[in-house]
Parts: sequence; structure tokens; C-alpha cells
Amino acid sequence: MSNTLLLISPQKQFRTSLKTVLLEQGYQVYTVATKTAEQRSIKRYSPDILILDGAIGELSACAIIRDVKKTLPDIQILFLKEEKVKTRISLVDTIILQKPITPADLLTAVNNAMTQKKQTQTRLKVADLELDSNALEVKRGEDVIILTPQEFKLLHYLMKQQGKVVTRKILLKKIWLYSSDIETRVVDVYIGYLRKKIDKASQKKLLYSIRGIGYMIKE
Repeated sequence: MSNTLLLISPQKQFRTSLKTVLLEQGYQVYTVATKTAEQRSIKRYSPDILILDGAIGELSACAIIRDVKKTLPDIQILFLKEEKVKTRISLVDTIILQKPITPADLLTAVNNAMTQKKQTQTRLKVADLELDSNALEVKRGEDVIILTPQEFKLLHYLMKQQGKVVTRKILLKKIWLYSSDIETRVVDVYIGYLRKKIDKASQKKLLYSIRGIGYMIKE
């Protein structure tokens, strides 16, 4: 997990101060001010946690939560509610925090949300392919599949995005962190390694190539 946060707030000073606090704690933080920018940022960064400033307005917040959940169903969302303003946002969809909020309380909420996200993603399953990130084990049916650390990271990310096309550029960013000595063809090479290990011995294929775009795992 990349510990990536996206903060949406129309207030520049608020964005700057929260970003500083979160960066100091080791989080990778991106900030935007508008819904249009949010849509681009979700696609580009695939954040683990989304922080919504209530100053964007109730209707905008609800629309963002709805759209984000369609793209990233496992994302953790923190909504910073404006003081004395009632909210219709469901607790099922997000964690609601009262503004003003201290840096310590915000960090506690962010850390708790990140812990919850990690706990819900220790086991992933696509058809008969299972990945246990705690035990670092992968199985296809009853067969244990031995992967290198990099292959495991790649498969883990693809399984988290199951049913969705993931571009080579995103995989480079998430798995290889855009190292200057890494080229996009390394993604194709490692996909080839995975395909031999998880699909070769099975009649049902799970790993698909999307020509000119990237890859996808689906049932």
C-alpha cells in the first residue's frame, strides 16, 4: 500500500496546512480545489484515503463520494464537517469529523482509516486465484504459486483493481515508483512472468492484455 492521500478543499490555506501535517508523518499527499480536478486526480493517483473539506458543500461532497466509490470501492473517505452544519452524508460511506479539528485528531483519524483499509485488503480473490498479503501466499485452486517480491506486488495491485484496466504508466508508478532506469516494457516482461505462473496450467484465463493501454485481471 502506498499511503497516498487526496485532499479536496476550496480553501488554499487549509489545504496547505493539512498537507504539511500529513507530509511530516510520511504520507504522500495531493491536494485539489475543485470537483473537476478531483476526477482527474482520482484516476491519476488512485489514493488510499480521500479527505473532503465540508467547505466544498453538501451536494458536491455527496456527488464526489458517489463517483469515487464507483472507481475505488475500497477507498477510505474522511469528511470534515463544517461546524453547526447538519450533514446527510451516511456513516456507511465515510468517516465524519467535526471542524475545527486539531492536527493530532486528524492524524489519528487518518492512521485509523489506513489501518482499517489494510485489514480489509489482506486477502484478495479472483475466481479461484487467492492472495494473502499477510502470509505472502498465492494459490490457484489448491496449487501454491511461488512469486518473486516484485511479481507479488504487481499481482496484488492488479487484484485490488480487478475488473478494471490498469495502464502501464500507473503500474510503473505504483510498483516501480517511476525509477529513472525503468522503461515501460518492464511491465510487459513481468506480466509475462505472472501469466505463465497463474494462467498457463489453467483452462480459465484471468490476466488479460488490453492492446495499447495496459492489463486487467477479471473472472
